[in-house]
Amino acid sequence: MGFIFRVRLSSFFAGAAAASVAGFYFLYKDHVLTQQDISQRAALIYQLVLLVQLLPFVVHGETTRLKLHVSLLMNGLSF
Repeated sequence: MGFIFRVRLSSFFAGAAAASVAGFYFLYKDHVLTQQDISQRAALIYQLVLLVQLLPFVVHGETTRLKLHVSLLMNGLSF
């Protein structure tokens, strides 16, 4: 009787380990997809902020100041 109990117990733990691995895989995949979505949204917001900052120069036709501000923004400096 002890042999059957050991077989059932080891089978239970093997199934629990497999379920744990599958659960961690799905959580990791969900985490990666969420992180990509957040980074895409942040990049879009950053582009919109840059557009709003540069829009007055485009409207007034100030191309030399626009080029200066674009170069400053690309180097990470604010104006």
